[in-house]
Amino acid sequence: LLLDEGLVTAITDSNNTLRIEGDSSDSLTLNAATPAQSTLINGNSYDVYQLGSATLYVDQEIATSTA
Repeated sequence: LLLDEGLVTAITDSNNTLRIEGDSSDSLTLNAATPAQSTLINGNSYDVYQLGSATLYVDQEIATSTA
């Protein structure tokens, strides 16, 4: 899966926040994203990325790269 700011803001509400669930068999490429911090939500660990005005919470099991 490849995500950029335009796609994320188009599919989210006015908060521009997207949480992505997955496991080690999944991969994600973020175009122009900046890693932020990690966080815990309902017992699951997520890496947080800023993608322009959007915030992504990505399950830490997902292989994630930034382009």
